[in-house]
Amino acid sequence: MGLPSGAVTFLFSDIEGSTRLVKALRDRYPQVLAEHRDLFRAAIAEHAGYEVDTQGDAFFVAFAGAKQAVLCALQVQRALAAHLWPTGAAVRVRMGIHTGQAVPSGGAYTGLAVHRAARICSAASGGQVLVSQATQTLVEDEEEELGFTLLDLGEHRLKDLDRPVRLFQLAASGLGARAGPVAGMQARALPRERVAVLPFQNISPDPADEYFSDGITEELIDKLAQTAGLKVIARTTMMQYKATRLRTSEIGRELGAGTVVEGSVRKAGAKIRVTAQLIDAGTDEHLWSSSYDKELDDIFAIQSDIAGRVTESVAARLSAPGGPRLATQAAGAERDTDDMTAYTDFLHGRQLAHDRRSEETIRQALQFFERALARDPAFARALVGKADCLLWLDEEGIEPRAARAEAERVVRRALELNPRLAEAHSMLAPLHLARDELAAAKAEAAAAMQLNPSLSEPYRWLAQVSGGEGDPEEMVRLAEAGYQIDPLDLNLVALLGLAYFYAGREGQALAHWERSLPLVPYRTNAQLAEYHLGRGELGQAGEAIQRMKELRPDDPWNFTFEGYLAALRDDEQAARQLLSKLDELTEHGNATAFMAGFVHFALGEMDAFYARMSQALQSHDLPLLRLMYSPLFAAARGEPRFRDLLEAQRALMES
Repeated sequence: MGLPSGAVTFLFSDIEGSTRLVKALRDRYPQVLAEHRDLFRAAIAEHAGYEVDTQGDAFFVAFAGAKQAVLCALQVQRALAAHLWPTGAAVRVRMGIHTGQAVPSGGAYTGLAVHRAARICSAASGGQVLVSQATQTLVEDEEEELGFTLLDLGEHRLKDLDRPVRLFQLAASGLGARAGPVAGMQARALPRERVAVLPFQNISPDPADEYFSDGITEELIDKLAQTAGLKVIARTTMMQYKATRLRTSEIGRELGAGTVVEGSVRKAGAKIRVTAQLIDAGTDEHLWSSSYDKELDDIFAIQSDIAGRVTESVAARLSAPGGPRLATQAAGAERDTDDMTAYTDFLHGRQLAHDRRSEETIRQALQFFERALARDPAFARALVGKADCLLWLDEEGIEPRAARAEAERVVRRALELNPRLAEAHSMLAPLHLARDELAAAKAEAAAAMQLNPSLSEPYRWLAQVSGGEGDPEEMVRLAEAGYQIDPLDLNLVALLGLAYFYAGREGQALAHWERSLPLVPYRTNAQLAEYHLGRGELGQAGEAIQRMKELRPDDPWNFTFEGYLAALRDDEQAARQLLSKLDELTEHGNATAFMAGFVHFALGEMDAFYARMSQALQSHDLPLLRLMYSPLFAAARGEPRFRDLLEAQRALMES
């Protein structure tokens, strides 16, 4: 059809949480996006709509009549709700509809009516269709006949519109969104002391300078996190919003943050320009902005000034009677080197180390850290970066044991130079845990939390310790606290599901696994396999194990759970074959003795089970949490030998 003219009804839409979907689905996202578009375009064609523009996950459609627009939205939402999306990654679309005078312009439209429709869409949440009063008036007499209701949500102030807008929500059978206030109104209630620092944009002539803008972002997160009263979202989560198309209010709503910092960095030679602004995520109001043109050597002063101004602004907004008290001074910039070449090498290394894509990436990061240390051997944070790379090489089995010993030596040297390095204390905690040194691990994790509350890792270590000490509820509390700080920390995502499971919170565990499946598919399937095995649901356990094998064909956990399943199915030959694979890995120095013990347990071979557990105990690899809480071992918990095994582990931890 041609471009409608006169009074036209405009429909805008986009996908809520598209950044997370991209992260979760990775190479499957283009296919999911194509399926979304196909469903949308089928409805547009059926209701005689005109597709004005499509960009990414967003649609801009015009209709000659209001009825067609509302029916199109209804069809799309029903189709999306009924469509079979990847598990845990359902596509939730928000829509805004408004009728007004069309202003055609080069095959598209401009004017206030278009702007108003776009703003109404931005106020909606996923699955919600919001309709202006102008559109509602045109269809209200046909609601019963057409099979929908438009619920009156009252007046709302929307960004850039000078008068309140009365909004209605489309309600009908087959729609997932519940009636309620628009997202824009919810956002204004977001906690202002919860701060999200968006990745600063790199606008330097050289795109390769992105490492520097990332470094500025991370430095600001660290500085702000050291301010009493602020709750700052951690780097891991915030970096997922790099180059995002989401509005500030959407980001605030996703993260539960009322205050957002954003900015840009332009680096050219020895000069640097940094811009920064503070935004109220609930109203999209710009609270302040600053621009800095400095020599590169002044970067620490710039960071301190931005952090200080953010703190003062948030403190002023929280100064109402009865509100929380907030310090008005941010921590000073961490100037632990005066060599700017060493500092830029450090930023290069840190960016690569955080990506953790491959051994090659980590070794490149290691080279940058070593270059920084060659220029300044007393650069403590570069030492921490080097230790982080060495620990990754150990954990991945590339340089086991030797890399870990060197990492600990390097971390301790960093703390000699700067005892206030939170990351160094956090790094020591799991090293102590690996040797069953519980008291030392708790002390290091607590020190890290005090020095930098935005670090999520210490919560993970303390949650594991609490579980091992027999307090699963405290394990849940700590895992939840860390998850609030860094909801995209994949290790915490996985731990929280396990914590719910082991604390007996089955409903919460299942709901969390549904959410975590796209983020940590292998570990979530492993937890599902353990859950179904414990319930005797062998078919569902087999499906989860098959998904594990597809994701990581050679992971020893596949052999473990597959062997356990084979034993439960009385397939001793298959169980023995899988035991052989685990034994071979153990002979080559892998920590798989306890995994073989799992299979022996399922076969009913208790002497062999305890022999493998004793072997794991001596090498500090005993799976204490699973032994204490997993339903796989429920039948053995009353046995004297089982109690003796746990007592031996506790004695080791207390020594």
